[in-house]
Amino acid sequence: MATTAGGNNFAGAQLAAIMRAMIDDSRRARPPTLAEVRAEVEQSGMRWTGEGELQFPQDRTSLLIEIDELIGRYGADAPATSALRPK
Repeated sequence: MATTAGGNNFAGAQLAAIMRAMIDDSRRARPPTLAEVRAEVEQSGMRWTGEGELQFPQDRTSLLIEIDELIGRYGADAPATSALRPK
C-alpha cells in the first residue's frame, strides 16, 4: 500500500484540517475533490491549523507533496473525504 509523507494512507493533521474546512463550507454544493484541495493549497498560501485557525505556512511544499501522493493513490477526482482518517 502506498503511504503519504506522513507515513500512512490518510491526510496528515494539517491537510485534514484544510479538507474538513472545505467540506464544511456551506457555499459548496458538493464535497471537494482532491484536485480542488490541491488547488486551494497551491493558490491560497494560507493553511488551517488543527485548532481551526488560518496561518501562513513557511513552506507549502510538504502539503503539496502530501496531496500529490494522495492523488496518486485515490485519483484527482476522488472526494477529499476518501483521504480522511475515519473518526
